[in-house]
Amino acid sequence: MLKEVSSVFSHRRSLIKPRSMHAIVAEILHVCEQKTKRTHVIYKANLSHSMLQGYVELAWQSGLLEELPDRSLLITEKGRAYLAHFTTAEKMLKLPSNSAAPEEQQQSSETTQVVGAYT
Repeated sequence: MLKEVSSVFSHRRSLIKPRSMHAIVAEILHVCEQKTKRTHVIYKANLSHSMLQGYVELAWQSGLLEELPDRSLLITEKGRAYLAHFTTAEKMLKLPSNSAAPEEQQQSSETTQVVGAYT
């Protein structure tokens, strides 16, 4: 039973793509577009507490994020500009969905044929 559970979790880990530092900062800024508590940022950005501390410190020192007196977080104007630039760059780097590898296109058409045969 233990092997079954560990294989499920290891499979789940393989589904999660690693994120860059810039992507994590952008996710934190997106969550903090409205006044937000740290715990909410941890859950929404899928971070550990120690990771959040490091990234919040980086964003704060860079002027992208401010900490309010009640210890909640809020994006700054500079942070909004960073988020807009990051989003634009991310969209520019995305490949169109019709440019999939030939193997994927073949598998997709085979799947469509099989599904079509049953409908």
